[in-house]
Amino acid sequence: MKKSWIALINLAITLTVLAFVILYARHEGQSSYDERLQNFANMTVAMERVTENYLEGEQNVCDVWARHIVASGLTLRVVPISRMAEKRSSRRRSTKTRDLR
Repeated sequence: MKKSWIALINLAITLTVLAFVILYARHEGQSSYDERLQNFANMTVAMERVTENYLEGEQNVCDVWARHIVASGLTLRVVPISRMAEKRSSRRRSTKTRDLR
């Protein structure tokens, strides 16, 4: 009789510890998942801000060039396409010679 009581108490203690370990592992797993999810959301927002800042900077560059072109009165009719092609090819040649030095 005494042995069966000890066996039942040991079984109860073992089951209690096992239940505690399972509940704790589930809780920690859920906490880890929530933390990873929050980190992902924060990273996404940060990358969105970086992209927005980059695009704003590029838009500013385009606006500056547009103001320059309008203020200078430049159009495609003013500069013949053949001259534009010549300028591009001369730039490429001058860039290549600069790189070789």
